[in-house]
Amino acid sequence: MFASYSAADTYYCHFKVRPKDQRWIPVSLTVETDLKKNRVLVKGDVVQTVDGYPVAGHEAPATKRRRVFVFETENKSIPNYPKVGSNINDWKVRYTLSVSTEGSTARLTAFTNKWYVDNTRRVRGSCRLKQS
Repeated sequence: MFASYSAADTYYCHFKVRPKDQRWIPVSLTVETDLKKNRVLVKGDVVQTVDGYPVAGHEAPATKRRRVFVFETENKSIPNYPKVGSNINDWKVRYTLSVSTEGSTARLTAFTNKWYVDNTRRVRGSCRLKQS
């Protein structure tokens, strides 16, 4: 499923997502970190490449209580209105995943460039950490 490199941590995350948002907000995510390259690979039910591969992202500066991962993908399942013009950036979704270092709580924020819909969603969930 993931490329072969030395992963330091793997997070398995699940989120509570409204049914109508499940086309562009993931219900589950797997995040593999590569601390040497400051890179993460993320795959979920709606976060993956067209070919089904994980999406590359990066780890943002962490705090004492949270690790933060940022990644972006293209998703054509975002609600669209045909009378409104669109461009290539309208389909991009930027995700920010914040995971507690003390427990298993997680927050996921999804942001799109679609100005004519409610373009930001925040969901809560949990992540399980597997260290290697």
